[in-house]
Amino acid sequence: MDLISRINAKYNIPDALRERCRGKEIIIELRFHLFKSGSGSESRWQKDLDNLLKVPLDVLQKDADEHTLHKAGLGLLDNDKSIFGIYCCKDFVEVESEEGVEIVIHDAKLVRMKLERK
Repeated sequence: MDLISRINAKYNIPDALRERCRGKEIIIELRFHLFKSGSGSESRWQKDLDNLLKVPLDVLQKDADEHTLHKAGLGLLDNDKSIFGIYCCKDFVEVESEEGVEIVIHDAKLVRMKLERK
């Protein structure tokens, strides 16, 4: 089962959420939780953030990058041109089942409005 099918099977992403995101200037937060075992699986936790970003950003789009995924994405963004900001970080988890990525999507205009009010 490919990544997009697994995401769709695990999470029910409502069409209303897709509609709320599309056509907006978006700011995305990504927090990567990487499993760091003591058995030398360094390739999982020594990944560069820029390399970790590629797949999630492709998957969020209407049409995932044809060179990597070869199919439709989740449809939350029309394409990555609508991303106006990215905050990302990685941390380490001791339990393998806690490995994954958290993604939060913000409307950039609403974020700017909040910042201007302070």
